[in-house]
Order: sequence, then structure tokens, then C-alpha cells
Amino acid sequence: MILEINTVNFIYKISKKYKKEVNSFKDMIKLGEIPEEEWEKILYGGTVKYIWLMGIWKRSKTSRQIALKNINEYKQLIEDIKEEDILGSAYSITDYTPNPIIGSFKDLTKVKGILNKYNVGLILDFVPNHFGIDNNYINRKIFIETDFEGYIKNPDLFHVIVKDNKVRYIAYGKDPFFPPWIDTLQINIFSKEAQNILLKSLKKISRYADGVRVDMSMLLLKNIFHNNWKDYLDSEILKNIEREEEFWSIATKSTDLIFIAECYWNTEYKLLELGFDYTYDKRFLDAIHSLSINELRYLISLNFDFQRRMVRFLENHDEIRIASKIDQFNSPSILTLFFTCLGMKMIYWEQLEGQTVKIPVQIIRCKDIYKSITMYSKILEIYQQVKNLLENGKFFVLKVNGIFDETYRNIIAYGYKLNSKILIVTLNLSPIYSQGIIDIRECYPKNLLSEIPTEKEIILFELINRNRYYRKLSRLHVILPPFQPQLFLGDLIEED
Repeated sequence: MILEINTVNFIYKISKKYKKEVNSFKDMIKLGEIPEEEWEKILYGGTVKYIWLMGIWKRSKTSRQIALKNINEYKQLIEDIKEEDILGSAYSITDYTPNPIIGSFKDLTKVKGILNKYNVGLILDFVPNHFGIDNNYINRKIFIETDFEGYIKNPDLFHVIVKDNKVRYIAYGKDPFFPPWIDTLQINIFSKEAQNILLKSLKKISRYADGVRVDMSMLLLKNIFHNNWKDYLDSEILKNIEREEEFWSIATKSTDLIFIAECYWNTEYKLLELGFDYTYDKRFLDAIHSLSINELRYLISLNFDFQRRMVRFLENHDEIRIASKIDQFNSPSILTLFFTCLGMKMIYWEQLEGQTVKIPVQIIRCKDIYKSITMYSKILEIYQQVKNLLENGKFFVLKVNGIFDETYRNIIAYGYKLNSKILIVTLNLSPIYSQGIIDIRECYPKNLLSEIPTEKEIILFELINRNRYYRKLSRLHVILPPFQPQLFLGDLIEED
């Protein structure tokens, strides 16, 4: 499991705990000064495998100036807002050097040592699509640029720099479906100099981290980058684009870092082929938010090895807080599905505490509004109990058959088996009582099916309500209240 931490907000709150007064970022402690017990607390008893410190790199001053112009937008989040509350975007960076507000490389080294001691890896941001306006490479030919004619055709796409009586028109960073990010400059991934700078940056990061979360990784794929910027690419590049090696094929081999891709538009398979260890699964998030039962059933039925390399999440710094969407009524099945499905789970800073307020990546603090969601503590307790099964067991999906009515369509069933142990998860993802029949014999190897009597019973222990059941293998009848799950733990016949 990955825990994404909004680093500046985390440090701000830790500083308030250990210092009498914190009036601005100047009063905050550094990353390396955070007591070890504070790190241990957020590992949730060994549940967390990686901590991603989001937003540690030095931020663009231009980005801060742009954010300050929009200060009124943040007043609903911070009533007594001050200029010191605004840092600029965490994704408009000058270079891969820690923000002095957060600390130094020495602080990072200390934190990594603490986390590694608990067998937890440290993940840091890698932002390969763009740098901030005032970056350390502005004099290098690594950006998408145009001439005056190109600028006149699309002036909103370009940042103008005048220096030594020379004018440069450098593209803002962007993706194909949104306006440009006007606090960034677009890196030209077909530039060998740009590639070398990015590869050196990865080498540098590898000295202080165990992995990188790669921002908007799919934008650097050849076909997507070409379609996005073909009007501004050199004719020689356009002529030889088919022979160009994918940058990610080079980058993922350049270090032993864990590579995690933020990606969309069905690019997951491609990025995994190019060497990424994990990729985002935005479809899963969207299906949860829309409560699309058929889509969720489809997603958990995809190739199991593929699913294991998905990063599944209910929220992150870009998304709305899940606590604003769920409550005590509908959270049990949603959270059970999230914590027991295949894939690397990612939770966000204060998600388990029920934080409902989304913190913009430009600011240090904001108001806190928490919602009590008791299912978090229950499912984390169960997760600890069956962690070995979830992480090492063989996954299977079970068919739910109808009985008396059509409500069986609201139920999803799947599970894990490891040696003689079996975990069966059944979920009602609807607001009505639902029921169905499950044949557990589908879990058994085909060579054993003929030896198993149809009427054979199995003892199942339900982990939520702590009840014991005796059920026939061919007829596990589940009756589930609205949005309620059942998790059955049992013993199968030993496999040879």
C-alpha cells in the first residue's frame, strides 16, 4: 500500500504539534526534524509499503506569483489567508532540489533511513513533461519553441522571453484536452539534451529515494507527444519518429528505482511494457465514484497479473476527497472492495481520518473538516488479519447466481486462496437488499472437483460480524443489506 502525503501540510501540522506558534512557513520544522514516532504512526501497523512525499522539490517563483494573483480563490479554504500560505504549484519546479521550506537532501536521507528501517520505501515526484517558468535549464535547447509566426497563430500557448535583444517563444506545458499550464514550460522529449537532463535527474533522485511517481507519464509516449506538438517539431524528428526509441524504455532501465505512472487514456499496458512497475487505474476510481457495478465487475475480472500492477485509489491530491462521497451507510462495501481487490492500493494524506477538504497543491494549510467513517478501522483490522492471503494468495472471481429475484446482479464475489486457506469476499454495491447463490467449488482445482461431493459442507468464519457458518460448497446463499459486505475465511481441502 502507498500512502501519499501532502508534504508541506504534513510538516505544518507536525510543527503545530511540537511548537507553540506557527504563523508562517518560516516557523515550520524541517523534514528531518520530524520525530520517528510520527512516521511510525502513519505506517498503520505495517500496512503501508511505500510513502510518497508529494511536492518536495523547489517550486517556481513565477508559479507563486500567479497563485498570489488568485489569492481570493483560496479564501474559502483559509479565512485568515496570508501571502505566506501560498507556495505555488508543487508541479511547477525549478530543479530536483528540495524546497528549503521542507528541508535539504540531508533531511531526505534521514527520512529514507527511518522508513527503510521499517521496510517502507520512499517515493518522490518526477515531473518529466515540464519545468517551471524560472527553471535552472532555461538557457538550454530542451523546450518546445516556435518563431514569431507560430506565436501569432496561437499566442496563448507560448511564454515570451526577451533577453539580450533576442526573443524566444517557448510553449507552456499542456496535455491535449486542457488549456496550457501557464506556470510551466514544455520539455521536448525528442531532444537528446532534454533526455540526458531527465536521466541525470533520475540518477540524482535514486540517491535519496526508492521510487518515483511519474507525473503525467503518458504525455511523453511518442504517439501522444507527436500528436500534441507536431506543428512545432523539427522536420528531421518528424521524418524519423518511427525509429525513435520510447523515452520510457530508456529511463526505466537507467536506475533501479520503482517507477509508478500517473497515466490515463488506456495507456497502462503500453507503459508497463516500457518498464513501469505500476500504473494508475483511473477507471477503477471512476467506477467507484459512479457506483457502476458492471464496470467494477469487469475491472476485477481483467488479467490478474495486469491488475496486480495497477495502483488503485479512492482519492489523491488531484481528486475530490472520498469522504465527501461516502458515509456510514455506503462505505462498508466500497471500502471492502478497495482494500481487498487486486493491485497496489494508494491512500491519501488524512483519508483514513475522514478529511473532506481538498487541499490545492499551491498552499500550505487549509481548514479541516473531518467525517467519521468507522469502516476504515474495521477493514484495516481485517486487512492485518488476512494480509498474507491478500498479498500472496491466488486470486479468483466467483459467479453469483440468482435465487427468487434479480438482485443477485448487485453482488460481486471474489476471493483468494493460499494453501488450505480461502478468503471469500461478497459485496452488495446497491442501496437495496440483495441476495444470490455462490458455488465455492469453482475455487478448487479441476482435478479435485470430481472428488468433492456436491453436498460437502465447509466452515466459514465471517470476519466483520464474527459469526461462524456451516455452508454447502455448492450453495453459499448470501443475503446482504444495502452496501454491506461479508468476508468469509475458511479451510479448503489441502491441494497436492
